[in-house]
Amino acid sequence: MSPHVTDPEWADIDAWEVERVARAAAESASMNGTRPPANKPRSEASSLEQRLADARVDLLAILDGGLPVRAWLPCSERMLARGSRHHVAAPLKSGKSIGFLAHAVDMTIGGARVVILDRENGEQEYARRLGDVLADRPPDARDAVRDRLAYFAWPALKLTDGPELGGAFCSVDLVILDSTRTFLSSFALDEDRSDDFAQFSTAIIEPLFRAGIATVQLDNTGHGDKSRARGSSSKGDLADVLYSLKTTTAFDQRRRGTLRLVRAHARFGDVGGAFTMDLGAGHFGAFTMEDGDDAESRATFRPTVLMERVSRALEESPGLPKRAVRATVKGNTNAVDLALELLIADGHVRADVDGQAHRHHVVQPYREADDSHRDHRDQGVTNRDQSTGATDRDHVTPSKGSRVTGHGRIEAA
Repeated sequence: MSPHVTDPEWADIDAWEVERVARAAAESASMNGTRPPANKPRSEASSLEQRLADARVDLLAILDGGLPVRAWLPCSERMLARGSRHHVAAPLKSGKSIGFLAHAVDMTIGGARVVILDRENGEQEYARRLGDVLADRPPDARDAVRDRLAYFAWPALKLTDGPELGGAFCSVDLVILDSTRTFLSSFALDEDRSDDFAQFSTAIIEPLFRAGIATVQLDNTGHGDKSRARGSSSKGDLADVLYSLKTTTAFDQRRRGTLRLVRAHARFGDVGGAFTMDLGAGHFGAFTMEDGDDAESRATFRPTVLMERVSRALEESPGLPKRAVRATVKGNTNAVDLALELLIADGHVRADVDGQAHRHHVVQPYREADDSHRDHRDQGVTNRDQSTGATDRDHVTPSKGSRVTGHGRIEAA
């Protein structure tokens, strides 16, 4: 296998081993209550008594030692659990690959190390999509991707590679397989047969799981049930978290739409119910949890002061790209981005494609005083630029309990 698109020290993946070993020593091997110890010795040729003795685990000792709070991967709170197996079923051409590529980029910005094993799209398409995502991220995102993302095109894996795979990726936080169907086909396995999928899962997914590495399998739904992975129902049975993904609003290079990721099944109860991602027209958002009070809290936050400032800036200088808007409008960069997004969503601003750039023009000037959805609550928290520490006299604050995650989306805590 050889990495494409990004090229950190992947010629010798063990360069990350020291960090991985240190982290593994600090974490419980049974963090999520489902994973067996990663390196417990097993005697294949020993007696039944010895093999059972090797497999026995003292559950009370684990309880007495104190179970840690479930750990989530960076930028994936209540969505992707550390060391767990996730399966995502989506209709053909629904945006699952680009959605999870954008999410992988945000994870690397958050410090995670991500591997993409691709047998569906190829390096040219992935490189093109990566370029689009990076154009909507801060400049230092490229360094994060270079250091912490590894992409492998058409990897020639064997069913006997499992143990070595876990060792090769010992310092990785997440492995994304794109897609399940193409990997099964490469092993001459039938996705309609439960035994075949179980063989694939045991050979490839389980060794990663036992090594404490989280996985996401991207899969296609069947022609009849658009919420369930095509082929054998055991695909969901062998996952810790099963999601279905759909395009709720169509998107492309010129129009913005939405992906919706819905939890269909989980072995543990603290996984979020649903997540949405806005993307299209040069924009790639973050997966944000939408269930319960979180969705209501996010919906009530409108940075109206910044929305007016962005509008006035574009009225004075039509055609500014996003980076120029950030540089022109004083305030927290994340809140400025949200202000621009809301102006586009509300029809006050349009984004025109100009080569690789998206230039913004005012359709209808926005004024805070005219906003019927304005949040009049003053919570006494000053709008502060996180990079410079500079403060603004205007109070532009997310609603109570919200926070900034990923590459800058504001969501409820």
